[in-house]
Amino acid sequence: MDGDITNRITVPLNEVDINKEGTYRVRYYVEDSAHNGSWSGRKVTVTTATISSIKVWPKWTDPGVAPDMGNYAEATWSDGNVTGEGVVWDKIDPKLYATPGNTFTVHGKVRGRDVSTTVTVRGEAPTIAVESVAISGDGLKDGAITLRTGDTVTLKATVKPDDATKKTVSWSSSSNYIASVDGEGKVTANKVGTATITASAGGKNASVTLTIPDRFSDVPNGKAFHDEIEWLAANKISQGNSDGTYGYGKTLSRQDMAIFLYRMAKLEKIEGAESFIPTESDYKRFADVEQGSFAAKEILWLAKTGISQGSNGRFNGTAQLTRQDMAIFLYRFAKLAGSKSATDFTPTEEDYAKFKDVKQGSFAAKEILWLASERITLGNSDGTFGGNSKLSREAMAAFLYRIHNHLAK
Repeated sequence: MDGDITNRITVPLNEVDINKEGTYRVRYYVEDSAHNGSWSGRKVTVTTATISSIKVWPKWTDPGVAPDMGNYAEATWSDGNVTGEGVVWDKIDPKLYATPGNTFTVHGKVRGRDVSTTVTVRGEAPTIAVESVAISGDGLKDGAITLRTGDTVTLKATVKPDDATKKTVSWSSSSNYIASVDGEGKVTANKVGTATITASAGGKNASVTLTIPDRFSDVPNGKAFHDEIEWLAANKISQGNSDGTYGYGKTLSRQDMAIFLYRMAKLEKIEGAESFIPTESDYKRFADVEQGSFAAKEILWLAKTGISQGSNGRFNGTAQLTRQDMAIFLYRFAKLAGSKSATDFTPTEEDYAKFKDVKQGSFAAKEILWLASERITLGNSDGTFGGNSKLSREAMAAFLYRIHNHLAK
């Protein structure tokens, strides 16, 4: 053929039967306008098989060079045959192959079915340096933030420019003891003090100063039971006084103890504590606990659960709590919370040797000695427990903190 436009195609032989599987011959004659002709033929296969899978191959190209996608894919048919099939590829945006190291996906069609493959541009992608890291978050001002123990805040790090190569942010604290930070920038205030929280990315960093102050003016850092009192407040078991003090050195009333234990019960998720509402029958337990009276709900929860039984039909909420009464309350509380050691405890001779003033048969001996066996109480320096002594608010904080840790084992 001389390349002239085709003028005539004659098909003298066509054996194809589209209703019957098989391979057929087709013979045809092509002639151009100058009457130059040529014979050719094809074999045509008719099958009911369907395409099971189509294989295309990843491509490579140089920067600025349109990739050669090729025209064929490998089709595997349901009858096991493998054939080469034509592919029609989508148009490719030149921006995709302009940058070294870029990898992108190209989509196409094979016999109406979707196919895709990847194209990788040779060369290394350019490195875009991080220019700055900035930290933001609720309560942050002039690079400083203040939290109370137990509080949390989530900080956000912004890396510039937006298209920087190494934008992954890592967080760190100068003292995990004082304040910890996770991989998402969530900061937890653990102890009173100062810590520096730093966000780093691509060789740049930003820092904020976190201050965790003393919660109560009469409990400065370093004072005995400081951390236990902070824990008590962080968990909303005690809110302290309206003047900003905790009441360090003061004694604890029975009704205050009821409030503390009820809040502890909710913290420990003791069944029924959260939903407890006193009934008329509950209000008949104590002559001195009426509807609307201070700590009525908490006192009646103690009675309902058997932690407190009162005395002579009264609870005596304003009376000062003794250390031995505290031992009884805490022992019963631990049993209610599921402490196996409390349930199974029987004092031994070794237990009775721990305190000079706790003898076999003495009031609250079992409860006191269980506390000692779990190191919830250590007693006094003179070897006594001091069961009749009034309980101080700071000692109560220590006991509740230790009970919490015991139950968490």
